[in-house]
Amino acid sequence: MNREEFFSSIDAKISRVNVSAVDVPAENQAFLEMVVARLQPVVASYQARLAERKIIAEIKASPVSISFTLHYRDGGHCGLTLDGHLSDRRIEITAHYTNENGQNYVNSLGITYGRDNWQDSIFEEALQKCIDDFLFYAARHGGIYLN
Repeated sequence: MNREEFFSSIDAKISRVNVSAVDVPAENQAFLEMVVARLQPVVASYQARLAERKIIAEIKASPVSISFTLHYRDGGHCGLTLDGHLSDRRIEITAHYTNENGQNYVNSLGITYGRDNWQDSIFEEALQKCIDDFLFYAARHGGIYLN
């Protein structure tokens, strides 16, 4: 292969890489929006069922994220956020909570999800764990902030 042919093939490869790099975050963003739309009623259902038990669940939602937070009597909190990872917009679930000393922490589970490995049950299981953890640690935070 002569020099011109070589650089022509390099230009073609660069073009393909640049196009696919631009398309991936857009595709992930569209998938994220679909997942958030599907999960909003699920989260609202958990909020309503907790309200029946006089537990306040704060929900904040946008087209690209859902945040679910429960509050302790001492002002601490335990919650989850589902949104898009900053670099590639793949789905990411982040836990946020207050420890026993009143310090706030954020914990990304270290996994991002896309069409290839996402199931809505992943978030619902994380939501259930969040609620279980909240109840487990409630006594250490002066109890549950009730409605």
